[in-house]
Amino acid sequence: MNTPVWLIVISALSFVNSVIFTFVLWRDNYVLLRSTARQEHNRLLLEIDKYLVDSPDLWAMWDEHGAQSNLSPEHQMKIRQFVYLVMNVYETVFDFYHHLVRRNAADEAHWTKWHNIITEFLRTSAFAREVVADVKTRRNYSEGFITYLDRIVASVQAGQKKDEKT
Repeated sequence: MNTPVWLIVISALSFVNSVIFTFVLWRDNYVLLRSTARQEHNRLLLEIDKYLVDSPDLWAMWDEHGAQSNLSPEHQMKIRQFVYLVMNVYETVFDFYHHLVRRNAADEAHWTKWHNIITEFLRTSAFAREVVADVKTRRNYSEGFITYLDRIVASVQAGQKKDEKT
């Protein structure tokens, strides 16, 4: 049984078309995934900001805004819970950029922004540094995220010691 050449050509063209179409859909879907993730990450950051606007007492978590020793135990617990919420958001973003995608230039720029936000949070909040140091807390986060946070905290503490010497 001989298959006509024109049928083989049509089949081959259909196959090539399918491969090209699949690649285009995959690429567009990947771009959409990244765009959606960036929007979701920014939405989460806005949610954090909304909490801070709605509950100004949470600003006491930053070293420059409150004397931590003067806070009631309930207030300290509220701040600690808020720090957990923030850390969960940060781990979500960390996981996306370190495990779920290969970063392109736009991803790198977005991750750099988040890295700066996380670093500033740990630099300016003793509450956040305490949460990172807490053994019970550390079990709730991935090893990679904890290692990342430990590097930032070590850098922050080294900078503080350097400032104390001058």
